[in-house]
Amino acid sequence: MPALKKALDDVANLDRSSITVVKTFVNPPEAVKITMEGVMILLGEKQDWATSKRILGDINFLKTVKEKDLDTIEKKKITLLKKLLTANPDITPEEVTTKSEAASKLCGWLHAVVL
Repeated sequence: MPALKKALDDVANLDRSSITVVKTFVNPPEAVKITMEGVMILLGEKQDWATSKRILGDINFLKTVKEKDLDTIEKKKITLLKKLLTANPDITPEEVTTKSEAASKLCGWLHAVVL
């Protein structure tokens, strides 16, 4: 479980300003867009950039992610997330970090949830 602990620590260290940077992308890099699709899956939201921007702008976004009970995520959501990450094997925290540090931490969180 070291990967999960690291991912949870990384997400716990996210702040509002780093999330704001992600939200400001008008046309996000593909790696950021796919990462946010995964986050939207786990949050039960529509998987498009407009919805991602709206959710990123929610004052409770970080709290929601940080407090997400990973043990109660529906199997259907995990399956959708696995399909998304399998279809996009280059979407790793290391790859995403070149586009956005905050999105990279969210990407690590997604990979840890799947594991």
